[in-house]
Amino acid sequence: MLWNRRETFGLVKMTCRGFKLSARCCARHIYANWRKNHPGVVLKNMFWRAAKTSTVEEFNLIMEEIKGISPLAYTDLVKTEPRYWSRAFFDILTACEMVDNNLSECFNSWIVEARYKPIIQLLDDIRLQIMERIHKKRDAMSAVECKICPRIIKKLNKCIEGTQFCKSTWTGGDECEVRDTNGGQWVVDMVNKVCSCRRWQLSGIPCIHGCVALFSMNRNPEEKVDDCFSKAVYMKAYENILRPMKGAMFWPHTGLPDILPPKARRMPGRPKKNRRKEQGEVGAGMKLGKKGVAMRCSKCLLYGHNKTTCKASDEEINERQREAAEAKKAHSEAARAQAAAKVRF
Repeated sequence: MLWNRRETFGLVKMTCRGFKLSARCCARHIYANWRKNHPGVVLKNMFWRAAKTSTVEEFNLIMEEIKGISPLAYTDLVKTEPRYWSRAFFDILTACEMVDNNLSECFNSWIVEARYKPIIQLLDDIRLQIMERIHKKRDAMSAVECKICPRIIKKLNKCIEGTQFCKSTWTGGDECEVRDTNGGQWVVDMVNKVCSCRRWQLSGIPCIHGCVALFSMNRNPEEKVDDCFSKAVYMKAYENILRPMKGAMFWPHTGLPDILPPKARRMPGRPKKNRRKEQGEVGAGMKLGKKGVAMRCSKCLLYGHNKTTCKASDEEINERQREAAEAKKAHSEAARAQAAAKVRF
């Protein structure tokens, strides 16, 4: 179970205890809160390394690096228990290595049009979207001729590409010792689908070391992918359909007054549909932001203000614009002279 807000921690904790579920925090939201007091690219990269590493030993090394850079940043980060946001402490029974809550973000963007409707129309639109999605997913997968889902095969092929940098040594039993070019040394159990890097157990897909070991024994890595990623399980998940419903005129009447929605109150400004980005979060558009760019006045050509708040006199403005024009002219003449010299020689 993934959640975003710290305020819901108690509810999630009791829910997971009652249903025997594993709880996780969204690493992106944890970083957004942590970076408010500890910004910087170096700490950002170290945080995501710590969140995505799969072994406790490597996690401890990264945390020691963070502690060496900023002891206060280390103290603030460990206030949220690592077992909720780092792969190194995740449960291996779920075959899921997600560290962020992108599933809910995708769902919110999927129902963005329905969210602004009254509750009954909202639920009815979501029902129709799910009804259509179920049969589309089922029909698309039925046309695929493979035992494993296509996206899982892409992930597996990416691991297979990395096997060229590893070497496997068979022990004579069910285990292999795998070494990579970075000096890493790993133990792979091909029968129990276990690798000492824990990526195989976390994702349910053979990792690079597992693929090397399987190839050394002339085995196909697709055979060792977890059953939850098979086409049969996927089709079973989408075998049930939503039944169609009659319109509102066929609903039973209670004889009570209708519950009307509150009066719509238009808020100032243009209504926002997109999710509010966190500070420092990269947007989806191609337009570059102006964060960090010094403001320059187009009148007096000085930095720190714009033409609206410019307090320079007309004489100062004319003098600075004349100096800027002369400097630009001199630079152009020097560039032309340099280009002519290159042509001459």
